[in-house]
Amino acid sequence: MTGIQMTFDGDIVHNDTPWFDRVKGWAGDRGLIENSNPAKQFAKLTEEVEELHDAIVGMTANKAPRDEAAAKVDHLSKKLEALEAERNIALLAKDEKLDAELRDQIASEREALSVWSETHEKHKEAYTEARREFIDACGDCTVVLSIMLAQEGLTLDNAKESAWLEIKDRKGHMNADGIFVKEN
Repeated sequence: MTGIQMTFDGDIVHNDTPWFDRVKGWAGDRGLIENSNPAKQFAKLTEEVEELHDAIVGMTANKAPRDEAAAKVDHLSKKLEALEAERNIALLAKDEKLDAELRDQIASEREALSVWSETHEKHKEAYTEARREFIDACGDCTVVLSIMLAQEGLTLDNAKESAWLEIKDRKGHMNADGIFVKEN
């Protein structure tokens, strides 16, 4: 890909050199093509795959709690709004007993909202960081694979096309258990 590109953070990068050529040049400048080999790069790839695994674990561990906390925050916000409206009616009706009960309920709900908001923020930040690590690890794996291919005089496009030719006629589907069921 050449021309304008966008980073994860939304920064715009201008570069007219194709990505593979940039990686190949970078690796060549550091002796990774001449002084290494696919076996050594495979060892590096396994490190990067471990980082990818860790990032996936982090995303998985924080996605459901983040979403649950967001739902709780939404629910509590709506509940607080209703309680405050009810309290306003109690104040207009000069019902001091109901006003006191609602004031206590509102205080309790605000406390719960604060806790759930903090929980949501914590898991949101952890998920976002794990997602950044996921993107970085995928990129790192792609860089190492590109170096391995360059060592053999091949390109990422060669590998992608080979993989496509291998899978293009496969029939099947992923079932609800995450298992690919081949059709004959």
